Amino acid sequence: GLRAGEKLSEELFHETEELTPTDHDKLLLAQHAEVDAKSLDKLLSALATATESYDQELIETLLREAIPELTGARQDVDDDGNVVSFSRKSV
Repeated sequence: GLRAGEKLSEELFHETEELTPTDHDKLLLAQHAEVDAKSLDKLLSALATATESYDQELIETLLREAIPELTGARQDVDDDGNVVSFSRKSV
């Protein structure tokens, strides 16, 4: 039987990913979004610079650019303002 906290199944896909059946009836293949390597490199470089300078507003802006599903304002910020949490918008 199941132990406390165990799951019989788990969804590992983003709701916008297209799922394709495989030869195994319990396995699906997700078609991920294409990412331009140069754009990703530029974004990661900008994110590294923003984190090195502790620019939280820019970090949040860059994360929202990279992950459009992020919504909401910052939450759970400690006294020094070091934590930025996001919620996912429903699609």
